[in-house]
Amino acid sequence: MFVLTPLGFSLLRQLSDGAFHSGEDLAATVGLTRARVSQLLKQAETSGLSLERVRGRGYRLLATPDFLDVGAVRAALADLDVEVADADARPVMLAANDDDLGLPAGVPPGIPRRPPMVVEIVDQLDSTSTELLRRAARRDIHGALLAAEWQSAGRGRRGRSWSAVAGGSLTFSLGWRFEQGAGFMAGLSLAVGVAVIRALEAEGLSGVELKWPNDLIHRHLKVGGILVELNGDALGPSTVVVGLGLNVRLPLSVRRDIAQPVSDLTAVAGRGAPPIDRNRLLARLAAELAATLATYGEHGFAPFASNGSAAMRIRASRSSSFCPTASASKAPWRAWTAPARWSWPMVRGAFASWPAKFRCDAPKGTRGKSPGRRTTVARASGCR
Repeated sequence: MFVLTPLGFSLLRQLSDGAFHSGEDLAATVGLTRARVSQLLKQAETSGLSLERVRGRGYRLLATPDFLDVGAVRAALADLDVEVADADARPVMLAANDDDLGLPAGVPPGIPRRPPMVVEIVDQLDSTSTELLRRAARRDIHGALLAAEWQSAGRGRRGRSWSAVAGGSLTFSLGWRFEQGAGFMAGLSLAVGVAVIRALEAEGLSGVELKWPNDLIHRHLKVGGILVELNGDALGPSTVVVGLGLNVRLPLSVRRDIAQPVSDLTAVAGRGAPPIDRNRLLARLAAELAATLATYGEHGFAPFASNGSAAMRIRASRSSSFCPTASASKAPWRAWTAPARWSWPMVRGAFASWPAKFRCDAPKGTRGKSPGRRTTVARASGCR
Protein backbone atom coordinates (compact mmCIF):
# COMPACT_ATOMS: atom_id res chain seq x y z
CA MET A 1 0.00 0.00 0.00
CA PHE A 2 1.28 3.48 -0.87
CA VAL A 3 2.18 5.78 2.02
CA LEU A 4 1.73 9.52 1.68
CA THR A 5 4.97 11.29 2.59
CA PRO A 6 5.45 14.75 4.16
CA LEU A 7 6.49 16.04 0.73
CA GLY A 8 3.32 14.63 -0.77
CA PHE A 9 1.25 16.40 1.85
CA SER A 10 3.13 19.62 1.20
CA LEU A 11 2.08 19.43 -2.44
CA LEU A 12 -1.52 18.57 -1.57
CA ARG A 13 -1.79 21.51 0.82
CA GLN A 14 -0.64 23.85 -1.96
CA LEU A 15 -3.30 22.40 -4.24
CA SER A 16 -6.04 22.56 -1.61
CA ASP A 17 -7.10 26.05 -2.76
CA GLY A 18 -8.67 24.49 -5.89
CA ALA A 19 -6.62 26.62 -8.29
CA PHE A 20 -4.21 25.45 -10.97
CA HIS A 21 -0.54 25.28 -10.02
CA SER A 22 2.17 24.65 -12.57
CA GLY A 23 4.57 21.79 -12.06
CA GLU A 24 7.44 24.29 -12.17
CA ASP A 25 6.01 26.34 -9.30
CA LEU A 26 5.27 23.24 -7.22
CA ALA A 27 8.77 21.89 -7.82
CA ALA A 28 10.36 25.19 -6.80
CA THR A 29 8.31 25.31 -3.59
CA VAL A 30 9.26 21.86 -2.33
CA GLY A 31 12.76 21.78 -3.85
CA LEU A 32 12.20 18.80 -6.14
CA THR A 33 12.35 18.15 -9.86
CA ARG A 34 9.19 18.39 -11.94
CA ALA A 35 9.43 14.68 -12.68
CA ARG A 36 9.46 13.89 -8.96
CA VAL A 37 6.49 16.21 -8.37
CA SER A 38 4.55 14.41 -11.11
CA GLN A 39 5.41 11.06 -9.53
CA LEU A 40 4.28 12.16 -6.04
CA LEU A 41 1.00 13.50 -7.37
CA LYS A 42 0.30 10.25 -9.24
CA GLN A 43 0.88 8.35 -6.01
CA ALA A 44 -1.35 10.76 -4.09
CA GLU A 45 -4.25 9.79 -6.33
CA THR A 46 -4.12 6.31 -4.85
CA SER A 47 -5.15 7.83 -1.50
CA GLY A 48 -8.59 8.73 -2.87
CA LEU A 49 -7.91 12.24 -4.22
CA SER A 50 -8.78 13.24 -7.79
CA LEU A 51 -6.37 15.45 -9.75
CA GLU A 52 -6.92 17.34 -12.99
CA ARG A 53 -3.98 17.90 -15.31
CA VAL A 54 -4.11 20.55 -18.04
CA ARG A 55 -1.15 21.13 -20.32
CA GLY A 56 0.13 24.67 -19.97
CA ARG A 57 -1.81 25.30 -16.71
CA GLY A 58 -0.64 22.57 -14.36
CA TYR A 59 -2.47 20.60 -11.67
CA ARG A 60 -5.45 21.13 -9.45
CA LEU A 61 -7.54 19.06 -7.05
CA LEU A 62 -11.05 18.42 -8.33
CA ALA A 63 -12.43 18.13 -4.77
CA THR A 64 -10.53 20.36 -2.39
CA PRO A 65 -10.10 18.72 1.03
CA ASP A 66 -10.35 20.75 4.20
CA PHE A 67 -7.17 19.63 5.87
CA LEU A 68 -7.13 19.57 9.64
CA ASP A 69 -5.73 22.67 11.31
CA VAL A 70 -4.60 22.62 14.92
CA GLY A 71 -5.55 26.26 15.41
CA ALA A 72 -9.08 25.69 14.15
CA VAL A 73 -9.50 22.61 16.37
CA ARG A 74 -8.23 24.48 19.44
CA ALA A 75 -10.61 27.37 18.75
CA ALA A 76 -13.56 24.99 18.30
CA LEU A 77 -12.70 23.22 21.57
CA ALA A 78 -12.62 26.59 23.36
CA ASP A 79 -16.08 27.38 21.92
CA LEU A 80 -17.27 24.11 23.46
CA ASP A 81 -15.91 25.17 26.88
CA VAL A 82 -13.10 22.63 26.83
CA GLU A 83 -9.90 23.72 28.54
CA VAL A 84 -7.04 23.49 26.05
CA ALA A 85 -3.39 23.34 27.03
CA ASP A 86 -1.02 26.00 25.76
CA ALA A 87 0.28 25.39 22.27
CA ASP A 88 3.85 25.05 23.58
CA ALA A 89 2.89 22.86 26.55
CA ARG A 90 5.14 19.87 27.10
CA PRO A 91 3.77 16.53 28.34
CA VAL A 92 4.59 15.56 31.93
CA MET A 93 7.31 12.91 32.04
CA LEU A 94 6.66 9.90 34.24
CA ALA A 95 8.86 9.20 37.25
CA ALA A 96 11.66 6.69 36.80
CA ASN A 97 10.44 4.42 39.63
CA ASP A 98 6.83 4.63 38.53
CA ASP A 99 5.01 2.34 40.98
CA ASP A 100 1.85 4.43 40.86
CA LEU A 101 2.26 6.52 37.72
CA GLY A 102 3.93 9.05 39.99
CA LEU A 103 4.46 12.57 38.71
CA PRO A 104 7.56 14.76 39.13
CA ALA A 105 7.87 17.20 41.99
CA GLY A 106 5.61 20.21 41.72
CA VAL A 107 2.79 18.32 40.00
CA PRO A 108 -0.31 17.82 42.21
CA PRO A 109 -0.85 14.16 43.21
CA GLY A 110 -3.77 12.20 41.83
CA ILE A 111 -5.19 12.05 38.32
CA PRO A 112 -7.01 15.23 37.22
CA ARG A 113 -10.64 14.60 36.36
CA ARG A 114 -10.60 16.96 33.35
CA PRO A 115 -7.03 17.73 32.28
CA PRO A 116 -6.32 20.51 29.77
CA MET A 117 -6.47 18.89 26.35
CA VAL A 118 -3.22 18.75 24.42
CA VAL A 119 -4.00 18.90 20.69
CA GLU A 120 -1.58 17.56 18.09
CA ILE A 121 -2.24 17.03 14.38
CA VAL A 122 0.21 15.31 12.06
CA ASP A 123 0.10 14.60 8.35
CA GLN A 124 1.21 10.98 8.36
CA LEU A 125 1.60 8.35 11.06
CA ASP A 126 1.44 4.58 11.30
CA SER A 127 -1.43 4.68 13.84
CA THR A 128 -2.53 7.35 16.30
CA SER A 129 -3.42 4.72 18.90
CA THR A 130 -0.12 2.91 18.48
CA GLU A 131 1.75 6.19 18.85
CA LEU A 132 -0.07 7.16 22.05
CA LEU A 133 0.59 3.71 23.52
CA ARG A 134 4.27 4.15 22.71
CA ARG A 135 4.32 7.53 24.40
CA ALA A 136 2.46 6.25 27.47
CA ALA A 137 5.57 4.34 28.53
CA ARG A 138 7.59 7.52 29.00
CA ARG A 139 5.15 10.41 29.40
CA ASP A 140 1.68 11.31 30.61
CA ILE A 141 -0.91 11.06 27.82
CA HIS A 142 -3.85 12.04 30.04
CA GLY A 143 -5.94 14.33 27.82
CA ALA A 144 -3.65 13.96 24.78
CA LEU A 145 -5.53 14.27 21.48
CA LEU A 146 -3.59 13.02 18.46
CA ALA A 147 -5.08 13.19 14.96
CA ALA A 148 -3.54 12.17 11.64
CA GLU A 149 -4.54 12.96 8.08
CA TRP A 150 -3.16 9.65 6.90
CA GLN A 151 -2.40 6.40 8.70
CA SER A 152 -0.15 3.84 7.08
CA ALA A 153 -1.11 1.12 9.58
CA GLY A 154 -4.49 2.16 10.94
CA ARG A 155 -5.94 -0.59 13.11
CA GLY A 156 -9.39 -1.87 13.85
CA ARG A 157 -10.47 -4.58 16.23
CA ARG A 158 -8.49 -7.86 16.13
CA GLY A 159 -5.67 -6.05 14.30
CA ARG A 160 -7.68 -5.46 11.13
CA SER A 161 -6.50 -2.65 8.88
CA TRP A 162 -8.44 0.59 8.58
CA SER A 163 -8.71 2.36 5.21
CA ALA A 164 -8.65 6.15 5.20
CA VAL A 165 -8.67 8.99 2.67
CA ALA A 166 -6.38 11.98 3.00
CA GLY A 167 -8.60 14.97 3.71
CA GLY A 168 -11.73 12.80 3.66
CA SER A 169 -11.48 10.75 6.83
CA LEU A 170 -11.21 11.53 10.51
CA THR A 171 -8.74 9.35 12.42
CA PHE A 172 -7.66 10.27 15.92
CA SER A 173 -7.00 8.89 19.39
CA LEU A 174 -7.46 10.29 22.89
CA GLY A 175 -5.40 9.17 25.86
CA TRP A 176 -6.87 9.02 29.38
CA ARG A 177 -5.75 7.78 32.79
CA PHE A 178 -7.88 6.12 35.45
CA GLU A 179 -7.24 5.34 39.08
CA GLN A 180 -9.05 2.03 38.60
CA GLY A 181 -7.82 -1.16 36.96
CA ALA A 182 -8.87 -3.36 34.06
CA GLY A 183 -11.97 -4.84 35.69
CA PHE A 184 -13.50 -1.38 36.07
CA MET A 185 -13.37 -0.84 32.29
CA ALA A 186 -15.86 -3.57 31.31
CA GLY A 187 -18.51 -1.11 30.12
CA LEU A 188 -16.20 1.59 28.80
CA SER A 189 -16.51 0.70 25.12
CA LEU A 190 -20.30 1.04 25.30
CA ALA A 191 -19.99 4.41 27.08
CA VAL A 192 -17.57 5.57 24.36
CA GLY A 193 -20.03 4.48 21.68
CA VAL A 194 -22.77 6.52 23.37
CA ALA A 195 -20.45 9.55 23.42
CA VAL A 196 -19.72 9.27 19.69
CA ILE A 197 -23.42 8.99 18.83
CA ARG A 198 -24.19 12.07 20.94
CA ALA A 199 -21.42 14.08 19.31
CA LEU A 200 -22.61 13.19 15.80
CA GLU A 201 -26.19 14.09 16.67
CA ALA A 202 -25.02 17.43 18.09
CA GLU A 203 -23.48 18.15 14.67
CA GLY A 204 -26.73 17.28 12.89
CA LEU A 205 -25.60 13.79 11.85
CA SER A 206 -28.43 11.67 13.16
CA GLY A 207 -29.29 8.08 12.31
CA VAL A 208 -25.89 6.54 13.07
CA GLU A 209 -26.15 3.36 15.14
CA LEU A 210 -23.66 1.49 17.29
CA LYS A 211 -23.18 -2.12 16.26
CA TRP A 212 -21.75 -3.87 19.27
CA PRO A 213 -18.96 -3.85 20.09
CA ASN A 214 -17.30 -1.14 18.02
CA ASP A 215 -18.85 -0.49 14.58
CA LEU A 216 -20.69 2.71 13.67
CA ILE A 217 -23.25 2.05 10.96
CA HIS A 218 -25.85 3.99 9.00
CA ARG A 219 -28.57 2.06 7.17
CA HIS A 220 -26.55 -1.16 7.52
CA LEU A 221 -23.43 0.48 6.04
CA LYS A 222 -20.31 1.05 8.11
CA VAL A 223 -19.27 4.68 8.54
CA GLY A 224 -16.72 4.30 11.33
CA GLY A 225 -15.18 2.22 14.06
CA ILE A 226 -14.03 2.51 17.66
CA LEU A 227 -11.06 0.80 19.30
CA VAL A 228 -10.53 1.05 23.07
CA GLU A 229 -7.18 -0.22 24.35
CA LEU A 230 -6.08 -0.55 27.95
CA ASN A 231 -2.62 -0.64 29.47
CA GLY A 232 -2.11 -0.86 33.21
CA ASP A 233 -2.28 -2.88 36.39
CA ALA A 234 -5.09 -5.22 37.31
CA LEU A 235 -5.91 -3.14 40.39
CA GLY A 236 -5.05 0.22 38.84
CA PRO A 237 -3.99 2.72 37.80
CA SER A 238 -4.51 2.22 34.09
CA THR A 239 -4.14 4.12 30.86
CA VAL A 240 -6.77 3.96 28.12
CA VAL A 241 -6.39 4.98 24.50
CA VAL A 242 -9.64 5.54 22.61
CA GLY A 243 -9.18 5.38 18.85
CA LEU A 244 -11.85 6.51 16.39
CA GLY A 245 -12.01 6.34 12.62
CA LEU A 246 -14.80 7.97 10.61
CA ASN A 247 -15.49 8.18 6.88
CA VAL A 248 -16.36 11.80 6.18
CA ARG A 249 -16.12 11.77 2.38
CA LEU A 250 -15.32 8.40 0.85
CA PRO A 251 -14.85 8.35 -2.94
CA LEU A 252 -16.39 5.51 -4.92
CA SER A 253 -12.95 4.39 -6.07
CA VAL A 254 -11.94 3.77 -2.45
CA ARG A 255 -15.20 2.05 -1.52
CA ARG A 256 -14.62 -0.57 -4.22
CA ASP A 257 -11.41 -1.64 -2.51
CA ILE A 258 -13.06 -2.18 0.89
CA ALA A 259 -14.30 -5.69 1.55
CA GLN A 260 -17.53 -4.69 3.31
CA PRO A 261 -20.45 -2.32 2.62
CA VAL A 262 -19.44 1.18 3.70
CA SER A 263 -20.80 4.71 3.64
CA ASP A 264 -19.71 8.13 4.89
CA LEU A 265 -20.98 11.01 7.00
CA THR A 266 -21.70 13.06 3.89
CA ALA A 267 -24.38 10.50 3.01
CA VAL A 268 -25.64 10.65 6.60
CA ALA A 269 -26.01 14.43 6.34
CA GLY A 270 -28.05 14.05 3.15
CA ARG A 271 -28.29 15.98 -0.09
CA GLY A 272 -28.23 19.74 0.20
CA ALA A 273 -26.51 19.69 3.59
CA PRO A 274 -23.54 22.03 4.03
CA PRO A 275 -20.08 20.44 3.83
CA ILE A 276 -18.91 18.82 7.03
CA ASP A 277 -16.29 20.86 8.85
CA ARG A 278 -13.79 18.21 9.92
CA ASN A 279 -12.06 20.55 12.37
CA ARG A 280 -15.27 21.29 14.22
CA LEU A 281 -16.36 17.65 14.08
CA LEU A 282 -13.04 16.57 15.59
CA ALA A 283 -13.44 19.14 18.38
CA ARG A 284 -17.01 18.03 19.08
CA LEU A 285 -16.04 14.36 19.27
CA ALA A 286 -13.03 15.06 21.49
CA ALA A 287 -15.09 17.22 23.84
CA GLU A 288 -17.82 14.57 24.20
CA LEU A 289 -15.29 11.79 24.69
CA ALA A 290 -13.42 13.77 27.36
CA ALA A 291 -16.65 14.43 29.24
CA THR A 292 -17.63 10.76 29.00
CA LEU A 293 -14.25 9.48 30.17
CA ALA A 294 -14.25 11.89 33.10
CA THR A 295 -17.73 10.78 34.14
CA TYR A 296 -16.85 7.11 33.74
CA GLY A 297 -13.73 7.52 35.85
CA GLU A 298 -15.76 9.01 38.69
CA HIS A 299 -18.98 6.98 38.56
CA GLY A 300 -18.38 3.99 36.29
CA PHE A 301 -21.11 2.83 33.93
CA ALA A 302 -24.01 3.78 36.22
CA PRO A 303 -24.70 7.27 34.75
CA PHE A 304 -24.89 5.81 31.25
CA ALA A 305 -27.21 3.02 32.39
CA SER A 306 -29.62 5.43 34.10
CA ASN A 307 -29.62 8.06 31.36
CA GLY A 308 -29.72 6.08 28.15
CA SER A 309 -30.86 8.05 25.14
CA ALA A 310 -34.12 6.92 23.58
CA ALA A 311 -32.77 8.03 20.24
CA MET A 312 -29.68 5.85 20.41
CA ARG A 313 -29.99 2.52 18.66
CA ILE A 314 -27.64 -0.38 19.28
CA ARG A 315 -27.21 -3.44 17.12
CA ALA A 316 -26.09 -6.46 19.07
CA SER A 317 -25.31 -10.04 18.22
CA ARG A 318 -27.01 -12.70 20.28
CA SER A 319 -23.72 -14.55 20.46
CA SER A 320 -20.29 -13.61 21.74
CA SER A 321 -18.77 -14.29 18.35
CA PHE A 322 -16.52 -11.26 18.59
CA CYS A 323 -14.41 -13.28 21.04
CA PRO A 324 -12.08 -15.66 19.18
CA THR A 325 -12.49 -18.31 21.91
CA ALA A 326 -16.29 -18.23 21.75
CA SER A 327 -18.42 -20.27 19.41
CA ALA A 328 -19.57 -18.26 16.43
CA SER A 329 -23.26 -18.08 15.74
CA LYS A 330 -25.06 -17.44 12.50
CA ALA A 331 -27.89 -15.71 14.33
CA PRO A 332 -28.90 -12.52 12.49
CA TRP A 333 -28.26 -9.11 13.98
CA ARG A 334 -31.12 -7.72 15.99
CA ALA A 335 -31.76 -4.04 16.58
CA TRP A 336 -33.34 -2.47 19.61
CA THR A 337 -33.84 1.04 20.93
CA ALA A 338 -32.57 2.03 24.33
CA PRO A 339 -35.40 3.10 26.68
CA ALA A 340 -35.63 6.63 28.01
CA ARG A 341 -34.41 5.39 31.38
CA TRP A 342 -32.43 2.25 32.06
CA SER A 343 -32.49 0.08 35.14
CA TRP A 344 -29.77 -2.30 36.23
CA PRO A 345 -31.89 -5.40 35.49
CA MET A 346 -32.31 -4.05 31.95
CA VAL A 347 -28.55 -3.49 31.67
CA ARG A 348 -27.87 -7.04 32.85
CA GLY A 349 -30.38 -8.30 30.29
CA ALA A 350 -28.70 -6.26 27.56
CA PHE A 351 -25.32 -7.80 28.38
CA ALA A 352 -26.69 -11.32 28.90
CA SER A 353 -25.94 -12.17 25.28
CA TRP A 354 -22.25 -11.38 25.69
CA PRO A 355 -20.95 -13.27 28.75
CA ALA A 356 -17.61 -13.94 27.08
CA LYS A 357 -17.09 -10.20 26.82
CA PHE A 358 -16.49 -9.94 30.50
CA ARG A 359 -14.43 -13.11 30.66
CA CYS A 360 -12.20 -11.82 27.90
CA ASP A 361 -11.69 -8.46 29.59
CA ALA A 362 -10.42 -10.16 32.76
CA PRO A 363 -6.62 -9.83 32.78
CA LYS A 364 -4.94 -13.01 31.67
CA GLY A 365 -3.47 -15.02 34.52
CA THR A 366 -5.64 -13.38 37.18
CA ARG A 367 -8.92 -15.32 36.84
CA GLY A 368 -9.74 -16.96 40.15
CA LYS A 369 -6.57 -15.59 41.69
CA SER A 370 -5.62 -12.59 43.73
CA PRO A 371 -4.25 -10.20 41.13
CA GLY A 372 -0.71 -9.23 41.84
CA ARG A 373 1.45 -6.33 40.81
CA ARG A 374 1.68 -6.73 37.06
CA THR A 375 1.14 -4.89 33.85
CA THR A 376 -1.71 -6.05 31.68
CA VAL A 377 -2.72 -5.06 28.19
CA ALA A 378 -6.28 -5.63 27.02
CA ARG A 379 -8.77 -4.24 24.57
CA ALA A 380 -12.01 -3.14 26.16
CA SER A 381 -13.89 -3.61 22.89
CA GLY A 382 -13.07 -7.32 22.57
CA CYS A 383 -10.64 -9.92 23.81
CA ARG A 384 -7.15 -10.22 22.44
